Amino acid sequence: MFGATVGSLRLFWQQSGNKGDEWLLAHSHVTLQRVHQVILEATVGGEAGDIAIDDISFIHGPCPDSCDFEEGSCNWKQATSDDFDWIRHSGSTANPNTGPDSDHTTNTPSGHYYFLPSSIDEQAGQKALMYSPLYPEKGFCVQFWYHMYGKGMGTLNVYQQSEDGEEVLIFSQSGDQGMFWRFAQGSLLPWVKPYRHYIYVDSSVGEWGDMSYLVSGVVLPSSKDHCIKFWYHMYGSHVGTLSIYISDKSLAEGNGLEYLKWTKTGNKGDQWLEDSVTVQHEHDFWV
Repeated sequence: MFGATVGSLRLFWQQSGNKGDEWLLAHSHVTLQRVHQVILEATVGGEAGDIAIDDISFIHGPCPDSCDFEEGSCNWKQATSDDFDWIRHSGSTANPNTGPDSDHTTNTPSGHYYFLPSSIDEQAGQKALMYSPLYPEKGFCVQFWYHMYGKGMGTLNVYQQSEDGEEVLIFSQSGDQGMFWRFAQGSLLPWVKPYRHYIYVDSSVGEWGDMSYLVSGVVLPSSKDHCIKFWYHMYGSHVGTLSIYISDKSLAEGNGLEYLKWTKTGNKGDQWLEDSVTVQHEHDFWV
């Protein structure tokens, strides 16, 4: 909604006036118990303003939980065992050449955000922790914007913690990231029980295109085919590629060959899928 004479938009909520030359995300919870339609109504405000809508989706169940800190902490709690607290703030930070000038939601000095203040009294390695409310034991995607600007920037970590205190790192960033807000997201996986194990690749760390390898022991040749049977899980909006190769044992000496036997790319849904690969090879090999 951009321009001097923008009108209004209503979709179980209403927004009016100039919201800046940027796309803004909105949610609206619909509770009607009968067949219904959703109507988008935009009112013209003048010749110098445009209203646009894109990427509409319908989700069964309540709208995703979100917080912009404009009305407070949204039940996020400060830890009592850390060194100091996060501070709710608006506008520029007290120290020059560090921190944002405005929040991400409103992009104005009056918008609110939480930040970690820098001070000569603080020592390297000290921490400030905030805890979200408890969420049901099922998969979620956590999305957030972060701002890390200034000399001597530390590290921002985001963990998933179970009720019994077990933690999994889902995001980590260190150092100066520039004078702007950056987007990040991570998967909150359900805690699978009873106590079986699986191997997974944490895609919230590393760079685009990084690879992770899991190598079997040496498989001896046989007059019969080998069958590699496995289950795989590929779920998320930016899932990469899972591939299975076989490699000659002589690869360790630098003259072996790799053979692609199976590959999958992209989101396959929140489910385990079974597959198998038939391998016939005349020499010792790895998978």
